[in-house]
Parts: sequence; C-alpha cells; structure tokens
Amino acid sequence: MVCVRPSADEIAAAERARKAEETSPRTQAEGNVALLAYADRLRVMSMGELANEIALLGDIPDASRGPYKDLQLAVALGQTRQPQDLQRATTLLQRLASGTGDDARRLQPLGRLIAARYAEQRRVEDLLDKQNQAMRDNQRKLDQLNERLEAVRAIERSLTRPGANNGAAPVNRP
Repeated sequence: MVCVRPSADEIAAAERARKAEETSPRTQAEGNVALLAYADRLRVMSMGELANEIALLGDIPDASRGPYKDLQLAVALGQTRQPQDLQRATTLLQRLASGTGDDARRLQPLGRLIAARYAEQRRVEDLLDKQNQAMRDNQRKLDQLNERLEAVRAIERSLTRPGANNGAAPVNRP
C-alpha cells in the first residue's frame, strides 16, 4: 500500500473549505444555539456544580482559551450573582469585543448582548443597594424618633402623676 501525501495546494484548499464552513451562517447560528443551551444548563445547576464548571473553565490558561470558552466562562460567572464574578465576566466580554479573529467576530454580537444584560444587572443591583441603604437609614431615624417620643411620654406621665411635684404642698387656686 502506498501513502500519498496531499500537496500544499490540496492542504490549503481543505483549510479554506474548513474555514468557510466555520464562518457560514448555519455554523454561527449553531454555535449561538449551543451557547444558549449551555446557559440553560448552567441556570439549573446548584452552586457547587456551577463552581466546579467555573473552575474547570478557569483552569484553562487565558492564552489557550478561545473566544467561545471565554464566552462560556462569562455566562457561567454571570450565574453566580456575585459582584466580583460579574466584573470578571464583563472583562472577558470586553476581551471578546476587542478580538479580531474570525471566531471572536462571529461571537461579538452575542457577547455584546450578554454584556448589555450584565451592565443592566449591575445597574439594578446598585439601585437596589441604594434603596436598601436608604431604607436602613429611614428605619434608624424612625427608631430614634420613637425613642424620643417615648421619652416625652415618660416626662408627661411623670408630670401628671399625683405627687409628681416632689412632695411640695398642692397649690390651691381660688
């Protein structure tokens, strides 16, 4: 049996065909659908399973983790609802947005959509934090006012009790 090596032209043609197939709309749509299915799986994971998934993706060095894995990691980090994880996810999405490779360009619209969602989530969480702080401040003020009101009531009760004038003879008024 004789092994025939493909020529450089055949190898180049095969590589062009593979890249053309990867950049076709069908492949891009399938990649997006696969990522959405991945996000759906993450959504129902327990926190332990989610932490394991993040660790698994995070163990891949940044240089060898491609745009798709970056996007997966960003989606996984977004599920934890922790501010530091959301910041890390945003950083990964920014790196994807600045990517110039074909894979990065195909994923950029989905990455921008997720980044916008995370920015909105951060805005809402910040607003909620401000409202909670205002509510705590109002509750503290309310407690202080109730204490003052009770002090005034105690003074009023001490003034209206018989013998509240410290043993002085009652004043007779004509």
